[in-house]
Amino acid sequence: MAESDNSLVRSYRKYIGPGTPNEAIGYWIFAVGAILGVLGILIYVYSTTLDGADVFGPREIAAVMTSVGLLLLLLGVVVRLPTHKMVTRIGFLGAVIAAVAVLWFVTIYPDDWPTPEGDPQVVSLYAVGAAILVISAIILPALIRTPEDVFEELAPVKMESKATFELFRDRADEHRWRLRHDNGNIIGSSGEGYSSKQKAKQGMESVRKNLPGASVVEITRPEDAAQATFEVYEDNAGEHRWRLRHDNSNIIADSGEGYADRSGVEDAVERVRSYAATADTLTLENGAFDLYEDNAGEWRWRLLARNGRIIADGGEGYASRANGQRAIETVRRLDDHEFEVYEDEEDRWRWRLVAGNNEIIADSGQGYSEERGARRGVERVEELAPVADTLTMETGAFDLYKDKADKWRWRLLAANGEIIADSGEGYSSRSKATQGLMSVYRNAPIAPIARK
Repeated sequence: MAESDNSLVRSYRKYIGPGTPNEAIGYWIFAVGAILGVLGILIYVYSTTLDGADVFGPREIAAVMTSVGLLLLLLGVVVRLPTHKMVTRIGFLGAVIAAVAVLWFVTIYPDDWPTPEGDPQVVSLYAVGAAILVISAIILPALIRTPEDVFEELAPVKMESKATFELFRDRADEHRWRLRHDNGNIIGSSGEGYSSKQKAKQGMESVRKNLPGASVVEITRPEDAAQATFEVYEDNAGEHRWRLRHDNSNIIADSGEGYADRSGVEDAVERVRSYAATADTLTLENGAFDLYEDNAGEWRWRLLARNGRIIADGGEGYASRANGQRAIETVRRLDDHEFEVYEDEEDRWRWRLVAGNNEIIADSGQGYSEERGARRGVERVEELAPVADTLTMETGAFDLYKDKADKWRWRLLAANGEIIADSGEGYSSRSKATQGLMSVYRNAPIAPIARK
């Protein structure tokens, strides 16, 4: 019978635990033997309340059930052991001999059962079979070495799982794994990207190998699970700053700016904790329209370049997110509008995007010292606006980008687009920057504060 069709094996793994088919079948043989033995004893006790010929029927049943129960108990032990095949065969031989004795008893009891002690030949035959089973279960496994190929032939322990490991590539073209339940929920993931499929598989296999035997440690305080600590300190200029230091002593995030007082920097830490717990991760490969709600409750948009720099904005607020979204879609249709490059009253060059009804629907938001700078800004908007995604950072976002030195960095943006944390350093690869970002993602919400 195939393992997948063996209900005994499936039941064992469902209700008892992991095990090979032999372990499962041996367990059920042992369990049936124990039940028969107990029932045989109970029936014998009942027979003591009877008189005359009425006692023979129940006692015959009691004797058969107890005898069979004992040999099944011993046989179950033999089958469960991962021993040499010869040991198992000897055990089955003992069971057959004992079973023949039981059948012999049934044919002669009670008419040819000479004494209360029984027929010596039947009892001796049963004793030989039982003795062989005892020797197979206890003595032979210690005397006959089990060869390695016996363990290799054992079917692998395979629990029936209701989840599946998935290997995939994320939007950053990195390899990841996740564990998805049959109900569609993601119940585990790699937490970081890998540079190759092979490394992702190695990480996944490590989890598969170590998870079944992993111990469980209950952490009652969130900060006890953190592998980093917020350090609040005063710099040489008298400004208050924070940094997030990992247990390995590396600084994995810092404030990027100073604060006038201690309360200001501690408020900043709490904002980072709040946003880091729920922030999405962005990769602005094609730029992005950032749609956000300002402090006045109005919806605004701005166009972010690949490095996160703001290269255009709407200049006005909208009463609803839908109106802000419609404004973005209007800007995307560049062919319907016209760019104007002009010099303002402060001799700064700017551009604006004018619709057919002469309404200004976008502008540079900043001035340039030269006309060519403004025209380069127009070119970047023409390149990115039609293909840029639209972001709604209601819970903030981690922005992963390349700086001017071709280094990978990340920064944490609040819902209004304000930068509230950054990596503080550049990374040589996107993968390393992502690892730093994920370390902050995991630790910042629960990291304790160390005040200096």
